[in-house]
Amino acid sequence: RAASPYASHAVASVWEEHGWTGHAKGTTMMVAAMIDKFGSPELKEQVLKPILAGETVCSLGYSEPGSGSDVFAAQTKATPDGNGWRIDGTKMFTSGANLADYVIMLCRTNPDVAKHKGLTMFILPLKAEGITVQPVHTFQDERTNITFYDGVKVPDTWRLGEVDGGVKTMSAALELEHRGGGFSKAHHAMIKAAEVLAREIQFEGRPLIEDRGAQGRLARARAHVAISEMLGLRALWGAEEQQNLPAAGPMAKLFSSEKFLEDGSDLLDLTAPLSLSKREGAALFVNQSYRHAHGTTIYAGTSEVHRSMIAERALGLPRSRG
Repeated sequence: RAASPYASHAVASVWEEHGWTGHAKGTTMMVAAMIDKFGSPELKEQVLKPILAGETVCSLGYSEPGSGSDVFAAQTKATPDGNGWRIDGTKMFTSGANLADYVIMLCRTNPDVAKHKGLTMFILPLKAEGITVQPVHTFQDERTNITFYDGVKVPDTWRLGEVDGGVKTMSAALELEHRGGGFSKAHHAMIKAAEVLAREIQFEGRPLIEDRGAQGRLARARAHVAISEMLGLRALWGAEEQQNLPAAGPMAKLFSSEKFLEDGSDLLDLTAPLSLSKREGAALFVNQSYRHAHGTTIYAGTSEVHRSMIAERALGLPRSRG
């Protein structure tokens, strides 16, 4: 509620220290920002106010079974229906939809133009008739969802932005995701768990953590965390103070997720076989962190997309994406 980005970052840090998931908070506040910028007075009254009161959770309906990070290839249809719209289609990876009250939807309103055109965004109540939510369990021991929309009716006042103006609306949403952040807190927690195992594992007659090679690998991982945190804060500062830092957000996210995965693999190897056992405690945490790290290279845009953004915005190279 009108908190500065700096305050929000500090709150997020405390949130992670307690081990609370930040997914619902992050997606809900993104939806709130979109409604505040593009929503009708009715939508602000009926949905935004409960969000700001902490009474409502939202999820994201971007990806589809045939188009993951290529969100502008969406085929879920929105057809004019009286004073509103009829929604038909399928969304994939609608994480939290089983718990959320609303979903922000990217739909195709004109199939006869290029994929980046003819798109419109809507807010849908997930309890509406015609919506089915089915679980999809990942190798990260997490649940996401596939959601089906069969003749779902929504009033025109629940549309975000102009008809066929979804690219502009969606780009603003993606820009919020690409402003920075990262996974330094999860990365750091994984290292601490690996250090616990390294004190327990015996190597050549002494605790593994006393081995200089193991110390070097742990120290390298900690250095990556420090750099990740710095890049994230740089992106946050640049956005808040309106500094010209091209692609600072994609740089922060790309480095953080790639190093999280790199160190996850290395520390899983360092602390094996305990880290492969999934026994309760530090071993399970290292194992799960390694699996979680894979997903971070996809969240909020794949590493490939972020590399392209860095190449274009920061290095001035030609656009590489269609």
